[in-house]
Amino acid sequence: MAFIKNMKVGRRLGVGFALVLLLLTAVGCIGVVQSSRIYAGTRAISED
Repeated sequence: MAFIKNMKVGRRLGVGFALVLLLLTAVGCIGVVQSSRIYAGTRAISED
């Protein structure tokens, strides 16, 4: 972890922000997939 301490503050902030954006994108994708599954399930229930 010494390489993180050697990084400049701006670079550390940039890397942290990029990681937060990556996690946000992953959570958003999972949410879209799950909501489409829920929609398909409720549609199947309502049609039967």
